[in-house]
Amino acid sequence: MQPQTPAATETPAEPTSQLRTPAVSRLFTIVAALAAGVFGTLWWTGRNPPGGSSGNTTTEQNRKLQQTALDNSQIASVLDSTSARGRWEEMRRQLRQTKQLSEEALDAVNTLQNRFVTLLTSEDGKRLSGNPEYVLSFQALRNKQRAAPEKVTGWQQDVTALLEAAEKAVNLPNLTLEPDEKIIGRVEALTKSVQAVHSGIKTDLRALDTLLAKAVTPGPTTLAKAIDARDSEDNQRHLKDVSEALEKVRREAEQQDTANATEAERKKLDAENKRKAIERETVLTKANAEKAKAERELANLKEDTEKKAAKEKKVREYEQDLAEMQNLLKPLITPGKMELTGSGWVQGLEAKPVSLSAVEGIKLLDPKNMNAAIYWDSYFGGRAQNDRPRGSFPDTQNPKAIRRVQELLLRHGEILVEKGLLRP
Repeated sequence: MQPQTPAATETPAEPTSQLRTPAVSRLFTIVAALAAGVFGTLWWTGRNPPGGSSGNTTTEQNRKLQQTALDNSQIASVLDSTSARGRWEEMRRQLRQTKQLSEEALDAVNTLQNRFVTLLTSEDGKRLSGNPEYVLSFQALRNKQRAAPEKVTGWQQDVTALLEAAEKAVNLPNLTLEPDEKIIGRVEALTKSVQAVHSGIKTDLRALDTLLAKAVTPGPTTLAKAIDARDSEDNQRHLKDVSEALEKVRREAEQQDTANATEAERKKLDAENKRKAIERETVLTKANAEKAKAERELANLKEDTEKKAAKEKKVREYEQDLAEMQNLLKPLITPGKMELTGSGWVQGLEAKPVSLSAVEGIKLLDPKNMNAAIYWDSYFGGRAQNDRPRGSFPDTQNPKAIRRVQELLLRHGEILVEKGLLRP
C-alpha cells in the first residue's frame, strides 16, 4: 500500500462517489463492533452465572471465567500484533501520506491557475507575447484539462474521514478484525487519483517555468492582447481563404466559357451561362454568409475578451481594496438586526448586512449630492440606530473620508453583493 507517484499527467477518473459514504460508514461499523467485543468480554467476566449462589461455587466459577477471559485476551493480543493491527496501521500510514499529498496538490492547482491569470497582464507575460510559438504553447498549457480545485477538495475530505476512522481502529486495545476489502479499495482509488493529479500539476508548473525561461526578450504588448491578436489573425485568414476560393471559381468559369464559345452553340451557351451565373451567385451568397458569420464570431470574441478582462480587473481591484473595506465599511458589511430604509432604521428579525439598494435609494452614493455628509451623519453617525460596529468608519463630518467610502461602494458594490458582504 506504499503510495507511488505515477508518470502520467492526464487527469484521472474520479473515484466512484457511490463508495464514499458506505466505505466510511462501513469502517466506523467495524470499529464499533471491535469495541463492543472488548466491553462484552469485560462484562461477562464480572457477572454471576444465571441461577448461581454465593459462596465457594460462585467464587470458583468467577475464577474460571476470569482465567478464560485472560487466556482469550492473550490469544487476541497475539493475533492483534501479527495480522489485523499491522494492516490497520499500514492503511493509516497510507492515508496520512495521501492527505499530505492532496494538500500539496490543491496548493499547486491554485498556484497554477493564479499564475495563468497573472501572466496575461504581467511583465513576465510580455516575454511570451513577442513569440507566436510561445503564445501557442501558453494557450495549450492553459486550456489543458486538469482536475478542478473542488474535485481535489472532495478527495481531501474523503481521505480525512477515512483517516479519522482508521485512527480510532488502531487505538482499540484488542484489534483482531482486519479492514474490509471495499474500504481498502476505496483508499487505493483515492491514493491513485491524488498521486496522478499531484504529478500532473507539478509537471505543468515545470513546463510553465521552462517556457518562461526560454522567453527572454519582452514583447511590445501584454500576453492577453497577443492572444486576442492571434485569434483575430485566424479569423482573417479564414476570410481570405473564402475570398480566394470564390475568385478561383469565377476564373475557371470564365475560362471554360471562352473555350467552349462558338456561334453554333451560342444559344446553348447562353443558357449554360445563366445556369453558371446562378451557381456563382449561390457560391457568392454562401461565401458572404460565411464571411458575415466569421465577422460576428470575431466581434463576439472581442466582446467576450473585453468583458472577461474587465471582470478580472474588477476582481483584482476588489482584492486590493478588500483589507481596507473590511474596516472602513464595517458598519455596512457586518450582519446586524437593524435594517436601513428610506425612513430610517427599523428593527429586523435576522442579522444581515446593510442593503446596497437602500444606501443608493437615500442618495448616499450620489457624488453630486451636496448634502451627502449630512445624510451619512444621519444614518451612520455616532447617534444613529445602527447596531453594527463602526470599525475605522470615518467621521461623517470629514468630506474627504466620506468620498472614499462612496468611491469604494460605487466601485465594488456589485462584487460585495456577490460575496454576500452586502445585501442587494
